Amino acid sequence: MRGARLDWLILFTLVAIWGSAFAALKIAVHEIPPAWIMAGRLVVGAGLLLAWARIAGEKIPPLSDSRAWRAYGLIGTIGTAAPFFLFAWASARMDSTLVAICNGASPFFTAILAAGMLGDRLDARRIAGIALGFLGLLTLAAPGLMNAGASAQALGVAAGLAGAACYAFANVVVKSAPDVGPIAASAMFSLAGMVAAVPIAALTAPFPATASPAAWLSVTALGLGPSGVASILYVVLIRRRGPLFTAYTTYLIPIWAAAVGVVFLAERPGVEAAIALALVMAGLALSSWPSQPRRSAAR
Repeated sequence: MRGARLDWLILFTLVAIWGSAFAALKIAVHEIPPAWIMAGRLVVGAGLLLAWARIAGEKIPPLSDSRAWRAYGLIGTIGTAAPFFLFAWASARMDSTLVAICNGASPFFTAILAAGMLGDRLDARRIAGIALGFLGLLTLAAPGLMNAGASAQALGVAAGLAGAACYAFANVVVKSAPDVGPIAASAMFSLAGMVAAVPIAALTAPFPATASPAAWLSVTALGLGPSGVASILYVVLIRRRGPLFTAYTTYLIPIWAAAVGVVFLAERPGVEAAIALALVMAGLALSSWPSQPRRSAAR
């Protein structure tokens, strides 16, 4: 298979992998603490990417290259490990569909941080798109904000938005990071995230020795798929078709996640979730089209 059909196959494979991650989180978090989900998927993902970089012949800079390791260390800790924990924590408090919608806020945060850190211009169209997206997120959080009994959902939304902001931070840092091969770069920030995540998990939560094989299989799938294979496919698609084509994943992931949640987890998102999804998607379209999105850290 060649050409456009292969590109679309890669794109829909990315949507399926990243969109299914939220269901895997929902399954794992019932038995495994968020800190150990964070650590486990980074151990698996880092191992896969390190092996892949070696096979591909991409050299990882030595530890003496402090500039490279400082940049990718920030991406690994703040832009990878932290959101892995936050999205796992959010998954314990609300449906996977709602977590996926929160994840969709990362382009909005990227635009804001890029304006503040890189001097990128925010024109009226982008500001309107960001405002529309945040209106959608406010709609999502409204039940928890207005109903004390639903405060767990409000906390989950806050954690999900914090995770999206962490991804946005990584997007901005990647732009100024030293030029390293894409697989090697992914391996570097996954390794840095793992080095931070494993001690944090060990110090803050007991190891879930009694967790079921299904729960650990979910963590392994998160490491192999969203944190490993998907990052490589993402780089391949960027190089074949460019960032604008690849940006379609941002629009399709929440829809796929909602379908997976309904079919496999028996989730029934309410009307506010549908309204929030529509507003977030409209805001993304308004703020990003036809802007060129930035390369993202591994999910």
